[in-house]
Amino acid sequence: MNGSKGIIKKLGMAVCVIAIVASSTLWLYSHHKSANPAPITTAATTIAPATTPVTTDNWQSYQIKNGDTLASIFAQYKLPQTSLLAVEKLRSLHLRNLHPGDTLNFLIKQNNLISLKYDLDARRYALITLSNDIAHLSIIDKPITSNLLFKSAVIAYSLQSAAYQAGLTKTMSAELREIFQNHANPALTAHKNDHIEILYREYYIDGKKYKPGDIVAAELIHDNKKQLVLRYQDPVNSDGYYTANGRSIDPLFLPYPVQFKRISSRFTHHRLDPYLHAWRAHLGVDFAADRGTPIRSIGNGRIDFIGRDGGYGNAVKVHYGRYYEALYGHMSRFAKALHNNEYVKKGEIIGYVGSTGWATGPHLHFSFFVDGVPEDWLSLPLPRADGISNHYLSAFEATERELARTLQQDEPKPTKVAQNTNTKNVK
Repeated sequence: MNGSKGIIKKLGMAVCVIAIVASSTLWLYSHHKSANPAPITTAATTIAPATTPVTTDNWQSYQIKNGDTLASIFAQYKLPQTSLLAVEKLRSLHLRNLHPGDTLNFLIKQNNLISLKYDLDARRYALITLSNDIAHLSIIDKPITSNLLFKSAVIAYSLQSAAYQAGLTKTMSAELREIFQNHANPALTAHKNDHIEILYREYYIDGKKYKPGDIVAAELIHDNKKQLVLRYQDPVNSDGYYTANGRSIDPLFLPYPVQFKRISSRFTHHRLDPYLHAWRAHLGVDFAADRGTPIRSIGNGRIDFIGRDGGYGNAVKVHYGRYYEALYGHMSRFAKALHNNEYVKKGEIIGYVGSTGWATGPHLHFSFFVDGVPEDWLSLPLPRADGISNHYLSAFEATERELARTLQQDEPKPTKVAQNTNTKNVK
């Protein structure tokens, strides 16, 4: 968010730090957020470019030295005193202290200061523009560009070792495991000597690498048969990975709603209740965990109930689509700003482990219902997430064809080398 508050002090001749300031109560500034990029197919694209008021390239750069002050720098450029005073009037909003070695950029026309800009961090810069000796401040996101890159590897030992040899980041390695390992689709299960090919993005600011991106497409070649998986986001849903025919590879639900130490009680119709000391059905699973451990919604759903629920103590009931419902019990407290009929996302924190209600220690009681009937969560096959809707299928198919064509163009010849890796820029 823009606009860090503070007070900027007027610089003296012997001060080594220059503070550039702006009044939040007098001047308007804007902060343009870059949208999360959906998977796209061009080799390089500009993501959410900042709207810069100045388009000319006649900028002059000045690197700050020891002993510099704002007044001395303005004097070197023979700028009028009125410009210096206008900038110094921006006194109530602390943006950033500039130190020796940092750079100020001036746009000057006919000995008049038009604009002054300087970096706040790797992602943003401050732009001060002058009009009629009045200074205005904007905080601007730098434009992000992305390159689509290609890697390939042969699985000589394991999927993890192939990802390491290919030089994938930890995040991309985890994505690769989700695609080709952590699911129940036999056609997408990687084996030794299989060949994998990956398209992924890297993001840049000012020509320097800013952050690695996600895997855009991955192809598994097993016995000369290809299985393509691609990342796609439609206008209304969160992005996910899909097969070439638009079927999701992601499970509809998380495997567990909490990070637990052990399962203290399983689903059964006959259990000696440790709290009531009587034989009763236990139609859920108890996950023992430290008090305060976050509890997450297993999927995208709507809260049917939040509050005190008898022996379950602080409890939340969430309905998932037409057929599924879950109960989360014994919470110490609920997540903030949760209400009945509110929608929650898969993985969103809804509360924290506790021992409210009939509980002998901190744990999460989790019950799951299918058409209103309690089911054993630990033995229930996880349903798949919905595939691409018919409304967006044609756009998805166009993306799939383009990514498949890109993979085919940059596909190296298969090899039996124990650890073969390949990296290319996609042109």
